[in-house]
Amino acid sequence: MKRQHINTSIIIPAYQSQNYIIECIESIINQNIPSQVEILIGIDNCDLTKDVITEWNKDKNLVSMFWFNNNVGPYLIKNTLGNIAQYEYLIFFDSDDIMESKLIESTKECSHRATTTRYKYSSLNETGKDVHVFPCAEGSFGIWKEDFISIGGFLPWRCAADTEFRSRVRRNFSSPEIVINDTMFKYRAHNNSLTMKEETGFNSEIREKYATQIKLLDACKVTTVQFTTTPNFVGLL
Repeated sequence: MKRQHINTSIIIPAYQSQNYIIECIESIINQNIPSQVEILIGIDNCDLTKDVITEWNKDKNLVSMFWFNNNVGPYLIKNTLGNIAQYEYLIFFDSDDIMESKLIESTKECSHRATTTRYKYSSLNETGKDVHVFPCAEGSFGIWKEDFISIGGFLPWRCAADTEFRSRVRRNFSSPEIVINDTMFKYRAHNNSLTMKEETGFNSEIREKYATQIKLLDACKVTTVQFTTTPNFVGLL
């Protein structure tokens, strides 16, 4: 049954994002949103990012910030904030990307048709120029909170856990995903992103290790994993 008004929690892990995070937040709050939306930002032990958001938010109170100790990584942050989110639908988004104006509205329109809603996106280089359009994002998507938790959320890996999660969704649900045909966000390509860093990039040793584990999980047809969160966080004003 289609739900007309879906309240949504937008979850953003942030690490060394001080140069991009405000543009990301403003791309969210400037949208025409008919129902309730909360923005939860998990700061992964990075003072510069925290200070930039705190200064921007002090007279607005439009985002909720959470401080995570010990660089727990984006996937533990996503699981933890997804678990405490107050609304029934979750959108995961990256702190250095920019939402197009209809992402949230389009997600709500498609949410009743599949377990996850995914997006085409364009790549934005350091000069701010769109350089390519991609058919589907792995890490930015919408999902019902109940479904996200029921199959265990993300594995607490350093990278590539969104790829594994997508495979697990496909094994669990008869209508696993729908991809919105329009470009819904701009992905910012830079050397500090997980996919570009030497230690976690596409050709890194650890990503190859995770690729092998994903193949094994696929072969074993694993449908659920233990839902892992971290208690090492505090809410910030």
